[in-house]
Amino acid sequence: MEIKTQKNPLTDTTRFVNIFNEKHDIYVNGKLARSVEPGEEQVMPLFVAELGAKHLADKVLFKKNIRAVNTPSPVRDKILSEILPDITEENKLKVLTDEEYRQKTDEMLEKQEAAITSLGGKVTDKDTRIEKLEKELKELKKKKVEK
Repeated sequence: MEIKTQKNPLTDTTRFVNIFNEKHDIYVNGKLARSVEPGEEQVMPLFVAELGAKHLADKVLFKKNIRAVNTPSPVRDKILSEILPDITEENKLKVLTDEEYRQKTDEMLEKQEAAITSLGGKVTDKDTRIEKLEKELKELKKKKVEK
């Protein structure tokens, strides 16, 4: 999301919304600047909010298995618009509808999977892999108890 504003990033503030289901810590120069709980809104300096939004957007994309972090896209812009709603409103930015967002997300995942496969890699579902490993661990623990 390209933001063109006349605001001073050091002195002006904006609203930041944690749209993720985990606490989000924002670090500036290695020091904790803000900690935002899930669903919480905070008003903070513009530069802190923009930095935090960039990292939170990466986290949201990564959770959706989209590895194109810090890459401009309409999907990323939609996420950023939800994290920084005031900037979106002030700049009258056009973002994807929920349906367009789902469609573009699916397209990104398909392109990513095609790229991985074309390079000889294998796309695996992380959740399925975790479930399989949990079952194996459970069986190994049973065998250990039986001995």
